[in-house]
Amino acid sequence: MNSRPVSFKISILLICLLTALESFAQVKGCHTTIYLKYTKPAATGKIKHITEANYYFTGTVKNPAKKINSIKLYNYDETGHIIKFSLVVYPAENISDTEISVYSYDQKGRLVIKAQHSISFKDELIEERYSYLNDDTLVAEVNQTLNGIPISKSVYTYNAEGRRSVAVDSNSIETAGNVKHSYRYDSSGNEIESKTTNHTGKLTNKTTRKYDTKGNIIETRIYNSIDTLIWRSVSSYDSNNNETDNTQFDRGEIKTNIHYTYSKYDTHGNYLRRNLYVKKEQKGS
Repeated sequence: MNSRPVSFKISILLICLLTALESFAQVKGCHTTIYLKYTKPAATGKIKHITEANYYFTGTVKNPAKKINSIKLYNYDETGHIIKFSLVVYPAENISDTEISVYSYDQKGRLVIKAQHSISFKDELIEERYSYLNDDTLVAEVNQTLNGIPISKSVYTYNAEGRRSVAVDSNSIETAGNVKHSYRYDSSGNEIESKTTNHTGKLTNKTTRKYDTKGNIIETRIYNSIDTLIWRSVSSYDSNNNETDNTQFDRGEIKTNIHYTYSKYDTHGNYLRRNLYVKKEQKGS
């Protein structure tokens, strides 16, 4: 089954990371630590559950204050498909939330429905429904309410190599008319450019990426509707392909350094603990 292009994944990661930075950067010297726990039944040897606990630390080195930030729970079936994801965000300014996503598959193991909702805010249940060709190529994704009221629809086309080249979003509640996403790849199949245009064909944003020889993203650039660079990110990795440092440039003026450390790996090489340190923002280009 074809997965979403890396631009979707990077967008989600960027949103999460910027949210974290907004909280962590306010306290000098604070950092966050993620603890991972893998549950593997002996009968199958496959991951059944993953628990990810996210803590942040404030105070001093000698007297740190540890506070829970969020917990993520991943549940998998015997074939390795994720069947449920839960996110519990603990109170920040008296606001807490619990989000749940449930996944359903057809007899061929293809994801056909993803249902998600927020318990705390009592949001309406939203369903994502997926359609495929006979060769298992994903061709359409429809977002709708539990009552079947459509919210948006995305239709996908692919190039000769089978990589997604165009995605067209329609009936979006946020935009008027169709929105088109175009993708370009290098010879290794890595997505090197994603471009979004509105219903008139005018550019709204563009993202470019560079990779190392192992396929890790080492640079990301985001441009606005007039093709001006507004955000840049540079990353480096360790021998296990875990990101160790990330430097971000916002319109060439503000630079933020993020440093990651990893420890307590399991027998399969999965890290069980990750620390994230946000260094002081400084002028940069």
